[in-house]
Amino acid sequence: MKKKLYRISVALLAVVFLAGCYSTSLTNEWTNPRYESKKLNKIAVVVIMKSGIVRQEIETYMVDYLNKNGLNAVEGSRVLKDTSQLPEQKIEAMFNDAGIDAVLTMRKVAVDKQMNVVSPTVYPYPRAYYNRFYSYYYTSWDAFASPGYVRMDKTFRIENNLYEADNDEVIWTAVSNTMNPTGKQDLAQSIGKQIIRQFKKKGFISE
Repeated sequence: MKKKLYRISVALLAVVFLAGCYSTSLTNEWTNPRYESKKLNKIAVVVIMKSGIVRQEIETYMVDYLNKNGLNAVEGSRVLKDTSQLPEQKIEAMFNDAGIDAVLTMRKVAVDKQMNVVSPTVYPYPRAYYNRFYSYYYTSWDAFASPGYVRMDKTFRIENNLYEADNDEVIWTAVSNTMNPTGKQDLAQSIGKQIIRQFKKKGFISE
């Protein structure tokens, strides 16, 4: 019974570990050489997508993470309050009224899918670990293996652009690549982590 429980516990740990294996990398990164680096005071996060509900969810997750890590951010949907395509002058006026000096846009470029083969994994098991000390001390070790399997990996590619609000020029851009996020919150936080790192490096926010 104990041997069976041990095997189940290790197998569950392996599943949890694999499920949590998501990370984000940035590619195609570019910074406007004409931009005079200065600290950003308030950023509006604007997720560009048709679904208003999903848009607000991702904006909220992103804003929460950015605010906890040195940025003053607000959801774009809270500032604009309208999901339709508004005139440029009206959007500019709304951002000015809200004290926004930069806008971070996020747009899904693609979701890449790839089949990968995960090899079997061998786990050690002490044959008599629950018996007396001497039998445990001198025992040999068994091993059992989890079978290999085929896994579908998904990479979410998001285009992230940072614009200066007063002159409408792009400051910074990059494509984020996040593999196997467990949900919208994990996706937003993983991207946010990389954005915070780059913004500090570029001097957009304080260390």
